[in-house]
Amino acid sequence: MKITTFNLIADWGEYDVIHERDNRLANDWNWVCAFHKGLKQGKEIFIRYNGKKVQLNMDILMDMATMIVRERLGRGFDFHPQNMNTGPLELYNEILDQMDKESLLFQEEITEDRLDELVLPGNITELSDDELEALRRKIHTVWEENGSKKDDEDAINRNIIVNNELTRRGRDISNEDELDKICKEWTKIAVHMFENRSLLHAVYGVEMKITKKAKT
Repeated sequence: MKITTFNLIADWGEYDVIHERDNRLANDWNWVCAFHKGLKQGKEIFIRYNGKKVQLNMDILMDMATMIVRERLGRGFDFHPQNMNTGPLELYNEILDQMDKESLLFQEEITEDRLDELVLPGNITELSDDELEALRRKIHTVWEENGSKKDDEDAINRNIIVNNELTRRGRDISNEDELDKICKEWTKIAVHMFENRSLLHAVYGVEMKITKKAKT
């Protein structure tokens, strides 16, 4: 039996989980669970992937399902696994197991002693909460080992990025220290400069002029 779907998830290769609405994410999770069941039953399912019609396989499905689970958990949603049917629960638990393994590996790999060598993941939004916390702890540790400098841009920039992502997820910033206070001050200065139209001038030497809308 062949199933072709283009309208449920418009393009699996261009799916932007971050900008999907909460109800859309919930709906997409249901469809992914249905497709997972179909693949387990040996059905051929065709989707649109980067503009082309391709046959859905378990690797593509697991990538999509993991993205959705990560994002929904990051937004603080409860999947209520106690109420899940066998198929969705199996998929959900498999994703959680994989996320736990990746989290342990990620934390073990954070061993660099220089922050300019500590490269942030390309899409930090895909990290689990535990991975973000591990990254944040490493940034603070290296900052302290390097002398707790107030002008350590490598530490400050990376800490701001991590803290902003935690805030976006509705997570509290735990154990705030001097580095976090410095980051807040930097953020206030940047906002103030932008509000006074001086940020571009300070950074790039470019004046930003406000163009008024012509009257009709």
